Amino acid sequence: MSATPEPGQSTPPSREAFIAAAEARSALLQAENAKKSAKQLAAEHEVKQAFRRLIDPGIMRPNSRETALEALKTLHLLSENVLREPRNPKYASFKPTNSMIKRKLVDVKGAIEYAVALGFHSVTQNFQPTYAFNPRHLGDMRVGNEILKERLDLEEEKNRRAMEHKETEKERKEAVARSVQLAYADDRKTKAELDEREVLLRQARAANPQAAPEEPKTKRVRKSRMPSAGMTLEGKEVVMTGAQPAADSSGATTRHGYTAQDEDDDGEDDDDEEMLEDS
Repeated sequence: MSATPEPGQSTPPSREAFIAAAEARSALLQAENAKKSAKQLAAEHEVKQAFRRLIDPGIMRPNSRETALEALKTLHLLSENVLREPRNPKYASFKPTNSMIKRKLVDVKGAIEYAVALGFHSVTQNFQPTYAFNPRHLGDMRVGNEILKERLDLEEEKNRRAMEHKETEKERKEAVARSVQLAYADDRKTKAELDEREVLLRQARAANPQAAPEEPKTKRVRKSRMPSAGMTLEGKEVVMTGAQPAADSSGATTRHGYTAQDEDDDGEDDDDEEMLEDS
């Protein structure tokens, strides 16, 4: 059984009560936002555009990129401090004679104009020029701080992409250089191997000049001639069709131009072939 609360004691809110309260606050905020008229939204947009124009071209164009970014970071720091602690007098003013303020704001074209748009106005305190924040411009301070952060984030993204591109380009150049070096090394290695092989071949030839391969000897092949006539076993002469014996001027019988002299020549050829084979 649950304990009954004693008189004078309040029951702690349940989890459902917390959720209901959060939903109620959310609905209230949505209702307040819905009340903003189109005219108010247009006015806020115009204020944002005015701050953007104070940055570019106001600060970015007449100064170097590095100098302009330093000024934007300083303005963002000043506005962050005021928004974080709006009642702290330490952050509610700055002196233009301060060395850092002079270098990063006063000497930078367009930077003081942005500080004035944030709500810092020139006054004299203790006989010294001072830029003091007017709390009535807290809304402008919020919008100006938002635009400063927007621009700084954009510039940071640009720097990141530039670094990535630079690193990629560097890696590409290094890869090309490595490829060229490897190709050069391969060429040198191949040339060295060919030179070494040529030297070894020359040394081998110089050490054994007889080892050079000789050209193969060509053997003469005798063409056999088919006689067109012959003798039978009975001693009769047989003449083949189309082959008529003929007699030359020396009286030798010729069969289709084949004479006894040719037989002698063939014999000499056989002797030459035998000598060639013996050699």
